[in-house]
Amino acid sequence: MDKQCIECGHHHPEEHHIVFRSQQKAMINCPHNKITLCYKHHRGDSSPHMVREIDVEYKKNLQQRLGYLFSLKECYSEEEIKEILMITNSDARKLVKSLITIIIDDDVGYKVEDIIRQCMGGRLYI
Repeated sequence: MDKQCIECGHHHPEEHHIVFRSQQKAMINCPHNKITLCYKHHRGDSSPHMVREIDVEYKKNLQQRLGYLFSLKECYSEEEIKEILMITNSDARKLVKSLITIIIDDDVGYKVEDIIRQCMGGRLYI
């Protein structure tokens, strides 16, 4: 299947990381953190790299998607996070490294809000 720009449908788009590598290295290979944009929509004057509002809108959409993915429980283990985000063991370890472990109803893991904040590079978008 040929990938297309999500904005205009142009073929042969580039891969854009919604949460930039500099914001959260553990999310680099997460498929949920990637969208396809043509050169114009990725690097042009109306791109997330040039217009903060566009960047924030993509981030809000990702944050909402993460909220949905982590909506079944109050806390998740490192293994569950790895599976849900489709990331490596190493990236999952990086993601939870600074999170506080909690216990809820015999589940040991990490709070959903903390997981999402970490995925988003340390901040939540309202």
